[in-house]
Amino acid sequence: MTLQWGNPDTPDHPPGDAPKVKKGGPPPHAPAHGYRAKHQYRYYPCCQTYYDPGRSAWFYIKTGQWTVGASIPSGLHAQLGPYVNLSLDTDHPYEHFDEHQRDYPAEKYKKQKK
Repeated sequence: MTLQWGNPDTPDHPPGDAPKVKKGGPPPHAPAHGYRAKHQYRYYPCCQTYYDPGRSAWFYIKTGQWTVGASIPSGLHAQLGPYVNLSLDTDHPYEHFDEHQRDYPAEKYKKQKK
């Protein structure tokens, strides 16, 4: 959308008095049209672990800190159960951990015993 005063040289609109409005596009607070998340993750609620298949990277808690690695400890691997697919626009999925923990409670995703 563009606002114009008409001919800026007319007496009711002196030169340089026309407003300047940015043309088109979403407002600054809205995501851009066609927005796509940069990363796809698998979140394993039962053991609070993320996996990024695109980078073959695991994100898990070790001694109270988030750790990134090409593999996870065997004890943690044995606990993996169902996962949830997440699309996020961050290199660090654990930035949204509180939200994911709330939305995907571990009790609901416990590994099924055979």
